[in-house]
Amino acid sequence: MDWTAVLLFAFITAIVIYFGSRRHAERMEMLRRGINPIRVIPPKTGAKTLIIGLLGIAVGLALLISYFTADREEGLIISGLLCAFGGAAFLFYWKMTAGDRERAVRAYERHLEEVTRQKTEQPAVEQVDNTAPEQE
Repeated sequence: MDWTAVLLFAFITAIVIYFGSRRHAERMEMLRRGINPIRVIPPKTGAKTLIIGLLGIAVGLALLISYFTADREEGLIISGLLCAFGGAAFLFYWKMTAGDRERAVRAYERHLEEVTRQKTEQPAVEQVDNTAPEQE
């Protein structure tokens, strides 16, 4: 039996479960603090796009270098060019959406300030005395 596929499936499943439980814990903490987790959606930072772009370029360059230094297989140069240009496209997208990400971060920060201000401006709840009155 090929254990590689089983281990790969187990690894991917573990990652999905970890990030899912982490997200659930964040939402539960927001509910405990009285914040609506649906309204507070953090903006996307673009870090995934940047990482994928850099990784694509690195893999593409590695394949191109192996094509020119080792055996000249046609598949290596095609794969290398696809990875390199795909990574460059991700980097281009990351650069072009920088303004949108900055605006989203500013809007998110304004929203958090508004939520915090509303929380601090709420009137204090009066303590109600539930003890029975003394009988004479």
